Amino acid sequence: MVLGSVIGLERELKRKPVGVKTCAIIAVTTCVLTIVSIQAAEHYAQVSENIRTDPMRLAAQVISGIGFLGAGVILHKKNDAISGLTTAAIIWASAGIGIAAGAGFVFDAVIATMMILVSIRLSPLVQRWVHRKSQRRRTKFNILVNDAESIGKVTQ
Repeated sequence: MVLGSVIGLERELKRKPVGVKTCAIIAVTTCVLTIVSIQAAEHYAQVSENIRTDPMRLAAQVISGIGFLGAGVILHKKNDAISGLTTAAIIWASAGIGIAAGAGFVFDAVIATMMILVSIRLSPLVQRWVHRKSQRRRTKFNILVNDAESIGKVTQ
């Protein structure tokens, strides 16, 4: 819950639609479903030798379901701009962190949370730096053409 809340807090501070509550709920639910999946596999393996289950099957299905949630927040605007991709990725990441924690990989979940937060914070800085660098290499030409026949010569 804490790791999901931390990621959600970052989104909420930026006034994005997915915030603390959503990320915490996703992380806790996926964590619980992963724990249930693992414990059910162990339980049924002890009950009968004829029952075989994959302890991560439920977690794999959760990832597919989370994909539908993420798809719901992606918007295609009139000007062909797409928004909500980071929010969709945050939903998916919160699920992954919950699954990792539920499977017992708490340290990995903490590291993933820190990496996500760092990348969210650093990416605008990197984008601005790349944009400034690309502006320096851009060359602009103004070509004046006096008559229509000259346009063909210029465009060849």
